[in-house]
Amino acid sequence: MGTPASVTLSAWVNQDTTGSQDVVSIGDYVGVRITDSAGVKGYFHEGSSTWHQIESFIAAAGTGWRYVTYTFESGEQIIYVDG
Repeated sequence: MGTPASVTLSAWVNQDTTGSQDVVSIGDYVGVRITDSAGVKGYFHEGSSTWHQIESFIAAAGTGWRYVTYTFESGEQIIYVDG
């Protein structure tokens, strides 16, 4: 995959139990995860050991269908939940 300048991942999720689970990912390089503590987390891997992540503290598990989007462009990260 290399090191792209931008990536956007989106998914509808309906996680009815608590616990951390990946929603969508591209290998081990970029992904969106539902977590107990943060609600929704987006992450990407840069280089050999550098991880970047952002968390939204909007609960997603057990709240019905939610539309989540994670995007990064030139190092700037944004998470959208239902928006």
